[in-house]
Amino acid sequence: MSVAVMGGRSESEVIRAVDSMARMKATEEPPDEKGHRRIWHHSEAGGDLVSVVDKTGRVIIQELYLFDDVMQWHHGARIRTGKAVETRTKLAPPTFNPASLDKATDRDRIERLRKAFEGYGGTDTYLLHVKRLIETSKASGFPAAAVVTRAAGDLYRRSKQSGGVNKLVVIGLGAAALIGIALLVMSRSG
Repeated sequence: MSVAVMGGRSESEVIRAVDSMARMKATEEPPDEKGHRRIWHHSEAGGDLVSVVDKTGRVIIQELYLFDDVMQWHHGARIRTGKAVETRTKLAPPTFNPASLDKATDRDRIERLRKAFEGYGGTDTYLLHVKRLIETSKASGFPAAAVVTRAAGDLYRRSKQSGGVNKLVVIGLGAAALIGIALLVMSRSG
């Protein structure tokens, strides 16, 4: 798959934007009433990372801005991508604009972000966290967006559409029926 470099930037410019991100401690505010803190990393070369951590220090939100590409992640949700619509400065962290999000996660954006972080060898835990998010989303096919459980009725309808009944559905429904009968018998005998 051929992926365009971000915003017409060279590969070295993109890598420099990631490698030169530094925490902007001077702009950090005290925790809010829930104990959440915003941690901002900025790169003069074209990148910003805003992380929100809870009172235990666990990352719960990350927003990555790299030239025109935006990636947003909330704990327990899938990665979302979009296009940066506002000019960013080193005076304040960027403000997220939900209107900038793609309707569906853009795999080309994820691939560009993956390539940008590919050679990152730094030790900053926030940058390493976002790097792992990007790598995981690429390797796993966006697992948080996937349906991992289904109601028995959905499985039955799906198996009927394919021309047969799924054996696991029959076994599961049979087991549930046997458990129900056993509970009924125990409640009447006691």
